[in-house]
Amino acid sequence: DLNYLKTLLQDVLDKDARLKGAVLILQKDRLILSLPEDLLFEAGKADVQAGGQQALYAIADVLSRLRNRVEVIGG
Repeated sequence: DLNYLKTLLQDVLDKDARLKGAVLILQKDRLILSLPEDLLFEAGKADVQAGGQQALYAIADVLSRLRNRVEVIGG
């Protein structure tokens, strides 16, 4: 249930100050989590910075408990 997943992820976003600029977008058949670019990367760099890694771990902790397929797409 995407609404349940949205609730779980929103709880993580609300509790983690690093994820303040993150946005959840519920669509008919998917839930999109959009993360601010500056959370993950320094300008001109390809490596995820430490704060971004910690934020991703917080999200991954929730997602790792689900059986749903999860896709990670960067743009």
